[in-house]
Amino acid sequence: IRSAGIIEDITERKQAVDDLHEWSRKIELLHEITRQMAVAEAEKFVYLLTIESARRILGLTTCHISSINNGQLETEAASTGTESMEKLFLSLSNAHILQLVSRKETVFVDSTHPSWDPKMEKFGYNSILRTPIGSRGIFQSVAKRTLPHNSNVIRMLELLLGHTYEAVNRIQLQNTLKQQALHDPLTGVFNRYYLNVYLRQELKRSERYHRKIGFLMIDVDEFKRINDECGHVTGDEILKEIARITQNCFRE
Repeated sequence: IRSAGIIEDITERKQAVDDLHEWSRKIELLHEITRQMAVAEAEKFVYLLTIESARRILGLTTCHISSINNGQLETEAASTGTESMEKLFLSLSNAHILQLVSRKETVFVDSTHPSWDPKMEKFGYNSILRTPIGSRGIFQSVAKRTLPHNSNVIRMLELLLGHTYEAVNRIQLQNTLKQQALHDPLTGVFNRYYLNVYLRQELKRSERYHRKIGFLMIDVDEFKRINDECGHVTGDEILKEIARITQNCFRE
């Protein structure tokens, strides 16, 4: 009895199929995250979602997100247990911040890098990656091993942070529009539109609890004469000063 056959090693092919399935799962997760970011109403939630997504999708377990304010970093969100390292994450110089933002790409840092802080080794970390969040902030992740320079991981991270940047921009724009819709641009106090909204709420409350509503109306004496004789710029300054005085005297 004799047999003849061919043996083929399909290890690499099988690994490639497994990798493809894994990256498909990660892409689906990323789509789900972006949907959540698209409806988020608070910047804090977006930043926390980014930290959690970096862990779930990319396996980056120790992360920190900081915003850039006048060339300085301020913590926005961080992984649990990184409180003692906050100063290290925020210690980037203005020059390094500008370099990161201008390069618009991920930078790997270890003991051979000019910006490496030896104190990292005190916490047992050997490498750190830094990725700008547009011009708004910096994402940092440390590891107790040398972080892999995997182009797929980096691309996925940069896509995630791109969505973070867009979501924060949208929320800030919405807040600005909301502020403009409800506030007088000259004095900063609530405008007539907000008064009407607020009165409708108070009317319902007064009907429910059978309480009356009180009004305090203030008249600015001779205001027309001030505008006519001193000019509208002076009149505007008086209105702003009146708004400042009333805000200091009355409850919110």
